[in-house]
Amino acid sequence: MKPGELKQIVKTCVKNLSLLFTESGLYPPHHPNVIAQLKQTYAALETVTQQIDPFSLDILEGSFVFEGIPLYELKHVSEKTVQLLESKSIGRIAFQGFGDPEELNAFVQFIVTKTPGDSSPDLQAALKAKGVARIRVEQTDLWATEQERQKLLQPKKIYAGCIEANKLIYNSVRAEQKIPMDIVAKIAKHLISIVKSDFFSCVALTGLRNYDEYKFTHPANVAILSIALAVNVLDNDSLLERFAQAALLHDIGLALIPNTVLNKQGKLTDEEWQMIKQHPLLGVELLERQERVDLLAVVIAAEHQMKHDLSGYPKIGGIIQLHPLSEIVNIASAYDAITSAHAYKQPLLADKALGLMLQMVGCDFDPQYFKIFVQMMGIYPPGGFVRLNTGEIALTKRVYPNALLQPEIKILLDAAGRAIDEPRFANLYEQQGDASPLVIQEMVDPTSLGIDPLEFI
Repeated sequence: MKPGELKQIVKTCVKNLSLLFTESGLYPPHHPNVIAQLKQTYAALETVTQQIDPFSLDILEGSFVFEGIPLYELKHVSEKTVQLLESKSIGRIAFQGFGDPEELNAFVQFIVTKTPGDSSPDLQAALKAKGVARIRVEQTDLWATEQERQKLLQPKKIYAGCIEANKLIYNSVRAEQKIPMDIVAKIAKHLISIVKSDFFSCVALTGLRNYDEYKFTHPANVAILSIALAVNVLDNDSLLERFAQAALLHDIGLALIPNTVLNKQGKLTDEEWQMIKQHPLLGVELLERQERVDLLAVVIAAEHQMKHDLSGYPKIGGIIQLHPLSEIVNIASAYDAITSAHAYKQPLLADKALGLMLQMVGCDFDPQYFKIFVQMMGIYPPGGFVRLNTGEIALTKRVYPNALLQPEIKILLDAAGRAIDEPRFANLYEQQGDASPLVIQEMVDPTSLGIDPLEFI
């Protein structure tokens, strides 16, 4: 089963489990609503445990967490259940060898009636006395040790959590609910942390392309690239946090555009394109209606498509120059859009995208910020796959501002396209004087070589 499919059945399971807790809190154990939801939840759990046994869910900071990734998308349906579990000092639920609906019902009834704050060490014994043997409850604190903290703050985990948060934000707007600014702020802080501590891994993650989830990956990628650029020009941590939140919300107006337009296969009509061009102003109106939204987010939502010379859209009277931070988001957003697949166009590889953008400097992009962007990305950005003069295929690991064509690489495939048993590293920048130096010939699309980038990044 593919990771995306597994995550989806886990989400279905968590959704049903949350609904079972809700129904069990409202009605007695044998009420038809409880019985019906019990059947659905049991079936969902059975599906998951056929793939993962034991299957564990953690509870952290108001969310269910699966394999270190908060399931923010389920916040609206799971929030009360998470609050219930947290109020009763429960940090982890583990299902093992699952096979009895009555055991599940007994477990839920026990939790629903358990005294808040009861942290008895005999909690598992009490469950066993109720006939619950295959479901374990722990009072685990995922932040308790530095080792656990570092696991949760790995770039891959934070990036995946950001995608989940973007789904929650998008669905909240669609449902005319408030934007969860507490989660936006949390994600922004995490992104800043990983960009500062592991910049090259973060940039590599922005190169993972998923056409089906573009509207969720795009805000994440733009935020990471914007933060990375801003770190080079800002020395104010508070402003950087405000900016990170604004970057995450820059395209929020797209959530108000019909999916029939956003997901259209083929070229947009003039009427549809005019609808798309409304998204900055729709975003402004949406953000202005929210509580606790910084004015900077409103400004960037309005300006991110205007272009450096104001030849873009929307046309707003009185603006004679873009906010400097809008210039940064403009560059990051354009780069991610050009290198991402869309229904109406194929993506460009990173080096070709940067070459195209170079032609637009001074018109679309601020020259100073674009120069910094290229210096931090390199011509062959981290996470990109390249073909060497030896015919071998390598992954870019690290770039150097003063040697843009000579990154550090990890060689993965030989000249015949076979995987190398022990991939080796090479620093092209340190080859001066070598008789037969390695040279990058071109960037390559990993999917054309049958490579799953996620295995190597």
